[in-house]
Amino acid sequence: MGSNLAVISAVGTTGQAIRSLSVRGSLSQALVLAGYDVGSPVQGVARIGRVEIRGSLIASSIAAGVANTTPGQFGNVGDFAIGGVPGSRIGSLTVRGIAVGNGVPTDSFGVVAASFGRVRIGGTTLATPPGSITSPSGSNLFIHRL
Repeated sequence: MGSNLAVISAVGTTGQAIRSLSVRGSLSQALVLAGYDVGSPVQGVARIGRVEIRGSLIASSIAAGVANTTPGQFGNVGDFAIGGVPGSRIGSLTVRGIAVGNGVPTDSFGVVAASFGRVRIGGTTLATPPGSITSPSGSNLFIHRL
């Protein structure tokens, strides 16, 4: 991941850490972390409401109540529920453009939660069955439902 990383982290008192996130353009080189206190994982039942990205999702991760065995990586088998209890949710994700990683084989990006509402990327609605890890573009960015 590049040196211009943007991080948004939040903990909600009732689980709703981030009500909504709206990006007018593309979201690039960013971490959006629900259930985190200044970058430290603390809440496994964290929720993100609606996420809308009018451009593309590029080399970024959005995680609700999830950490990874490799810090800064998401969207792979190292993902786990914070505190061991998978109760997190992303209400909806809409990316009007494409969703891609950075092409570096050792990097992994993901949109990760225990459950999802609707996931729509580039006009296509994606299924997110439990345990699924899907790459909508065949790159190193994955949609992972625990």
